[in-house]
Amino acid sequence: MTDRPNTPPQNTPPSFSTPASRGSASHGSYSTHHTQEDYLPYLREDLATAKTVTFDSFLELVLPSKTDHPTSQQLEKISEDHRVQAFLSKYKAVTVPETSLYQPFVELANQCMELLPTKGAGVDSVFCRNDPAIVRGSRAQRKPDVGTVESATLRIGHRDSADNLADRGPSGDDAGPAFHWAELLGFYEFKLDDPPVPKAHLPEPRVARPSGSSVTTSRAKRPANTSGSSSKHPRSPSPKDERPTKRSNTSTPELQCASYAVELMSHGGLRSHVIGALVTPSTIVMLYYDHSITVKSEPLHFTTDFVPFLTMLSRIASLTLAEWGYPETLRGELKGSEPKGPDPLLDNEKDVHSRGMKLDLANGWTLELDTNIFRAHGLIGRGTCVVDATVIKTTKDDMPEDKRVAVKWSWVPRTRTAESAIIALATDHAKATGSAEMLSHLPHVLTLRITVQEVLHPIASLTTSAELSLAIQGIFKCYRWLYEEVKIMHRDISLGNLMYRQMEGGKVIGVLNDFDFALHLTAIPLSTSKQRTGTKPYMARDLLVPSPPRHLYRHDLESLFYVLASIATGFHEGKHIMSAPLWKWHIFDMETLLEKKEFFLSQSVVTTTAHFAALRLWILTLGAMFQRGNTARKDHAILVEESMGGVVPVFDEETLGGQVTFDAFAACIGL
Repeated sequence: MTDRPNTPPQNTPPSFSTPASRGSASHGSYSTHHTQEDYLPYLREDLATAKTVTFDSFLELVLPSKTDHPTSQQLEKISEDHRVQAFLSKYKAVTVPETSLYQPFVELANQCMELLPTKGAGVDSVFCRNDPAIVRGSRAQRKPDVGTVESATLRIGHRDSADNLADRGPSGDDAGPAFHWAELLGFYEFKLDDPPVPKAHLPEPRVARPSGSSVTTSRAKRPANTSGSSSKHPRSPSPKDERPTKRSNTSTPELQCASYAVELMSHGGLRSHVIGALVTPSTIVMLYYDHSITVKSEPLHFTTDFVPFLTMLSRIASLTLAEWGYPETLRGELKGSEPKGPDPLLDNEKDVHSRGMKLDLANGWTLELDTNIFRAHGLIGRGTCVVDATVIKTTKDDMPEDKRVAVKWSWVPRTRTAESAIIALATDHAKATGSAEMLSHLPHVLTLRITVQEVLHPIASLTTSAELSLAIQGIFKCYRWLYEEVKIMHRDISLGNLMYRQMEGGKVIGVLNDFDFALHLTAIPLSTSKQRTGTKPYMARDLLVPSPPRHLYRHDLESLFYVLASIATGFHEGKHIMSAPLWKWHIFDMETLLEKKEFFLSQSVVTTTAHFAALRLWILTLGAMFQRGNTARKDHAILVEESMGGVVPVFDEETLGGQVTFDAFAACIGL
């Protein structure tokens, strides 16, 4: 066996995520270099369960009426206004190319918005062209055709030039800096083909809005950037040139829209949901995405049925920040600035969402947020975001004001047992039973209203076999204690959930983190979530099927094995090696990944990086243990078939015929 050559590691961290294990949420982290090819397969999974409702139902569910909305008579009057009719005629006159639709649509929408009698407490928003500018904040190379932004964002650089915004979007020095995902409120994607009217729809669905993070709320404010014109809405007088279509042959408009929603929820600040639309020469389909569901309206033929279109615009105009999807949690500004740095797409990517914002907790603490430690990249899932922060105000004498903490948001079902409650249960049990050692392997949660805990270090940043083996042993012992003594099953062992803390003297203590999907075995399961538990690259083989079986503790042990193998074969000096064979597990579909894992377990040779050569034996013996369990199950199936209906002992699925047990795993890692 040979050591893996020290190929150049990547400078960005790997997929430290714990999303649901299907669709976009199973595929990666905030820092992964996602491409169109990566997006399509798992976005199709997310969209497979999309719900279609009538246009009126969409308005009532997602854009409900308010007392200060215009009356039907007022909307009728606006629809008859000569300026509106002129812009509508201009839009209807467009045939090809698709890009020629953008300017007249923006003109029409903004003219209608200006004529609305009131916006109430809504954000002062405006429609403007974005294409062909690539939106900053990620390497996804996405460029929505039209966006809704706050009027204040047009005052950065030369964005207030109406000609530039109408003709080609904010794409350079003469048109202002490109928009950042944090600046886009919503999106509008265009295509030339009219969609067919759906054969069926759900007349009165109950849209499962995310229950929100467990934080207390206070009004968040968005930036009021200075300089530039104070014009409320831009003119859009100049015609557009023709440009090649941006869509690949393998994409669809629906997938394109979903990709924008992913970027907005992953790189556009803390967002619970996204609102967008798919527009054709004569129709508009409204779109709603959150971390649990996708809802779309039936197409409205707005060029001939214009008042419902005006109704939609009036409700868009009245949306508050919370109704746009920004949690009412933070004080301060979501920063959108001009690019400064070698990579204009990624400038200030980590800072733009939260740096300098204040978070007030119910217990009297005030936190000042800094950079994002992690942000899940996905559509359906928990949307986990972890931010570095400092306690700047506290009512407790024993808390220093410069205390560094990690603040975690995630959108989970209301009925799921809170992560903090799971950790509190384990902590209380440890204290009551004298198992003080186990406390060092659990995260220190500092408040139960929001998940605020000490800053831990990712286990993948360990650089020696001695340190990594010690951390893995500690995490295994903690997991076994939780399962056997406290009756808690973690159910989401992944690279991002295994951490360590550095003790005085340099000793490494492995920490089992993130109990969002943990299950208290003696409690009645109440969660209504349809999310499969686990993170796909580390999931046990049994769970990589359309209808997975009940989650067992041996599934978590198999996940722990995959994490160990991923680090030992794919990390050097704390950095991930892009050519590592197990890295592709992040982008495979379920069926392919199952085949790859079966092949990996069948190997008698494993190639590690130089610093983890001492862990080869652990990987080989653990792999052989799981393979023996798989063989035992196959042998039992053959025995059942050959018995011709005779009596055959029941196979022990819990341990794969006694092959995969806590004791067997412990023996493989030197315990």
